[in-house]
Amino acid sequence: MREVTVDPPDTALRALSSELDGAWQGPNFFGRRVIDLTLAVGQVFLRPDIHFEDEDAIRGHISEGDSFFIMPTHFKRSETLQMIPIIGKTSLRPLKYETGLTARTGLGRVFPGADLLFRSIGAQIVVRKTDRKHETADERLERRNENMIGMIEAGRRMAQGESWIYWPEGSTRVEAAGKKKRIKRDTHTLLPIHRGFMYALDAMTSEERAKVQLLPIASRYGKFSAVSPTIYVGKPSAFIEGSKEERIQQVAEQLKHCFEQAVRLDELRV
Repeated sequence: MREVTVDPPDTALRALSSELDGAWQGPNFFGRRVIDLTLAVGQVFLRPDIHFEDEDAIRGHISEGDSFFIMPTHFKRSETLQMIPIIGKTSLRPLKYETGLTARTGLGRVFPGADLLFRSIGAQIVVRKTDRKHETADERLERRNENMIGMIEAGRRMAQGESWIYWPEGSTRVEAAGKKKRIKRDTHTLLPIHRGFMYALDAMTSEERAKVQLLPIASRYGKFSAVSPTIYVGKPSAFIEGSKEERIQQVAEQLKHCFEQAVRLDELRV
C-alpha cells in the first residue's frame, strides 16, 4: 500500500494521480457487446419514470467532449441497476462506454457475478471499502487510504474525458438507534454527504475541473416502489471553486432539489 495520509494537500494528490493517467483504455470489443446487451435487457425489465430538468444542457456538455460527475441518491442497492435505463435510452446514452463508477465491496450482492462482469468486460470500477466490525486503527487508516486512492483514480478518469458515477450518501443502510446493527434507511430522508468525492476533484487542476460538471440524480420510491421509481435528473452545473464545506453544501442542495422534484412528480403518477 502507498504511504499516504488521509487528507493530503492538493499537490500530493496530483503527484499520486499522475501515475494513473492513461492507464484505462475503456471496454474491449467483447465488453462493448456485453454493455449493449445489458442495456437492452435492462430496459425491458427496468422501467423507471425518468424526468430531466434540462436535457439540452446535458447534450451540449457531451457534444463538447466533456465529462460528468454523476451523483445519485442511494436508497436501495437496486439503484445501481436503475442507471441502466437512465444511460441506455436517454440523452446520456453517448456515455455508455465512457462511464466508470465507485461501488462498495458488496456490489456482487446487487446481482450475482456483478463484480466479475464489470472487470471481465474492461469497465472501470473502483471498489469502496466499508468499515468493518472490530477493525483496528491501522486497518481503518489503510481502508481510508485505499478509498482515497480510488477516488483519485476517478478524478484522473474524469480529467481525461470519462464520466463517473458516485453515490455521495455512501450507504443504503444506517445505524439502528440503540442497537449494534445496520438497518435499511428511510426512503423519505436524504443522508449527509460524504466528503470522499472531493479527493476526485482535488486530483484535477482548476482547468480540468472546469470541464467536469455535477449531474445530480434523485429517486423516489413511492407508489410504484422499486419496480418503477420516479427518477429526476437535475440540471448539470460546474463545481464551485470554494472550500470543502462549500462543495459539500453544493452537492447536498442539488440532491435535495432533485429529490423534492422526484417526490412531487411521483405524487402525480396514476
